[in-house]
Amino acid sequence: MVQDTSSTGKKPSIKKTTVSSSISGILIISIIALVISNEFITQWLTRTYDENLIAKVNLLQTIMEYDSGSLEFDFADEFMPEYSRPKDPEYFQIWINNGVIFEKSHSMGDLEFEFRKLPLDQHHIFNSKLPDGRAGRVVYISFYPQIDINDDEESEKKLAPEQEIISRPESLPIATIAIAKERLSLDDVIAIANSILFGSSLILVFILTGIVWWSVKKGLKPLDELQDQIEVLDFKQDNAYLALDREPQELHTLINRFNRMLDSVREGFKREQQFSSDVAHELKTPISEIRTISEVALLNNTDDNNYTHSLKEIKDVSVQMGDLVNQLLALARSEVQKDGLKRTQLDVEQLIQNTVHAHKSDMLERDVEVTLTNNCDPYIYTLSLEFSQIVNNLISNAIRYCPQGSSVSIIWKNTGEKFSLVVSNIAQNLQGEDLKYMFKRLWKKDLARSDVRHSGIGLSLVKAYCEALDYTVNTQLKDEQFSISISGFSHG
Repeated sequence: MVQDTSSTGKKPSIKKTTVSSSISGILIISIIALVISNEFITQWLTRTYDENLIAKVNLLQTIMEYDSGSLEFDFADEFMPEYSRPKDPEYFQIWINNGVIFEKSHSMGDLEFEFRKLPLDQHHIFNSKLPDGRAGRVVYISFYPQIDINDDEESEKKLAPEQEIISRPESLPIATIAIAKERLSLDDVIAIANSILFGSSLILVFILTGIVWWSVKKGLKPLDELQDQIEVLDFKQDNAYLALDREPQELHTLINRFNRMLDSVREGFKREQQFSSDVAHELKTPISEIRTISEVALLNNTDDNNYTHSLKEIKDVSVQMGDLVNQLLALARSEVQKDGLKRTQLDVEQLIQNTVHAHKSDMLERDVEVTLTNNCDPYIYTLSLEFSQIVNNLISNAIRYCPQGSSVSIIWKNTGEKFSLVVSNIAQNLQGEDLKYMFKRLWKKDLARSDVRHSGIGLSLVKAYCEALDYTVNTQLKDEQFSISISGFSHG
């Protein structure tokens, strides 16, 4: 069962976390967009304001002419009342050469602008204090006045630019014009524009926040439902699965994989429970035997023969228990991935012969004959120890469970690409439905339960080693002839 380990005991809210992250992102993006927009609007309004001032200074520039050795300024207040009105007036001042005042607007009164010596024909704009104390913007330009050309000199007007410059009189003065206008209106417009921008952005943020909250609430509702189900899920129950009434396509794969994982966990849990029960059952008999034999030996310790016999039985049972423990450990190790181990060449024919020879005593005791059919390449590349265990367990199982006086058949085939190993023996007590239990841990047919020497782990090890080596293992029962076949690639 999934449990929350936080100190508050409350499950973490996916929705709250996602909404907080989304709103934080919206706020950051909105602030960045607001700063950029504010700067853009300020620059655009200021540039528009300055272009109006430049247009006015250019207009005053066009009405200045140099004629017959004197500078003329054709200015009329009635056409430009902004320079003489008493309320919110604008200002201009004209200098000749290096700061000699030539003309100024009526609005200037006795006040003057500061003269600035600047490059010719370039507009220069500054923030400055106006004569009436208000903040303003001033634009300066220095230039050569136009030369008035008479009608009879019209033909001379069409000189090339460089000839015209050379033909200027040496006494032609340099005029400098300064035009000023209050900037309060500009600041007000900028403030209004920024206020509108800020208000619109604030409204947009609230709208987007609402949309995000609603979208997240709707989009993460299936995840919240899954989280609630996981919190109360008991994986031990066979019908415990994750399921949604309306399963989004995005969660389909996640839910299916989680449910498959639940099946694997349940299967592993049940297998471990069964394994523990079987181990306890298998160890109970030899432990009881050791205890009984020991008690008998203590009661009859005067008879040396009985005492020696009891010790021998204790030794035999201890060996059986040791074999059982070793097989259990081997089975556990077989479930570890072996892809990283290097496969080596193995002579399977020699391995089979050596294994058969190792079981010679069992064969003689039960009068069993083992035959090997082999007329092909004996070599394959595999994990030597694991494959040896497979061969040993197959042959041992066949010799122990075949009827007394019968035979065991071993067939080895190898095409160079694929191989197969088939071990067959007569099994009079097996039924077709028993085949599905053949590789189950600690399983033994009821008839063999009295034989405490056999733990029922041998074929489980065969199955586990074949899975680790990527081999295929199959069983077959036909007319009391039981066969186990192993097949795979000869070169791993």
